Amino acid sequence: MNTCTYKVYLHRKASDGEVFYVGIAKNQKEGSNYDRPTDTWNRTKKWKEVYERCGREVEIHMDNLSLDEAMEEEARLISHYGRIDRGTGQLVNRTSGGQSCNGTPMPKGKDSPFSKLIVDVHTGEVRFYGYRQVAESMGIDKAYVGKVLRPNGRYAIAQYDWGLMLKSKYDYLVKRGIDPVAYLKKRRDSSRKRWKNAGKWCRSSEQREKMRQATLLAKPWESANHLRGKDNPMAKGVINVETGETWSTVVEAAKANNMNRYAMGRRCLGKIEKDKRFKHIKQ
Repeated sequence: MNTCTYKVYLHRKASDGEVFYVGIAKNQKEGSNYDRPTDTWNRTKKWKEVYERCGREVEIHMDNLSLDEAMEEEARLISHYGRIDRGTGQLVNRTSGGQSCNGTPMPKGKDSPFSKLIVDVHTGEVRFYGYRQVAESMGIDKAYVGKVLRPNGRYAIAQYDWGLMLKSKYDYLVKRGIDPVAYLKKRRDSSRKRWKNAGKWCRSSEQREKMRQATLLAKPWESANHLRGKDNPMAKGVINVETGETWSTVVEAAKANNMNRYAMGRRCLGKIEKDKRFKHIKQ
């Protein structure tokens, strides 16, 4: 049995109070911080234009409704106020209501006007519509597909092996008389050369030890990093200017005052305006 309740809400222009959007939302569980009527993400371009120009006030029109009741009231309000895209009124809604709080499903893949077209560099034909189709076809993560196919990415070897390219990049190369296959091959060879040179110049253990000793001679305080607490010559003492109590390190002062060392350090540097009790002192 569905025990969820729904509400119908209105968005009004903060400038003059005119209603410009009608929606429905599910009432969240107790303790949830999410509230769809006050949220601004996943809104249409027209909605954002009105919001940026006039501001917005939220009004809960009806609450504690069943889904059917909420959809019926939403459709009635949209019909009453009318839609801008139909030339019948003032709302930026793109539907006539009654499609539940999930809204109108966005088209995916080939049906979406926002999908990135991905072509075969050997034929120039579109093979995939969006990174998701490539990921599903190859059984890999979608994020990795984006890293490989984005223009001027660093995964040239994988892109050459796949033989894929964004259509926008493909058209750009063809327009300038550049062979897309030769372009990918050149980037692949350049990437392989960089990897080869990187391995060639890997330092040996003797070289690393020699560099470490040179660093210690140039920066003698580096050799004290393994020391902890008051034994570390780089440690800073702390004083409570009100009571005169002192501590050898920031950590000791933090423990004594029931706070972490980061909070104590910020107070010693004077970054907490409400608490000026602590200061650094020289050991």
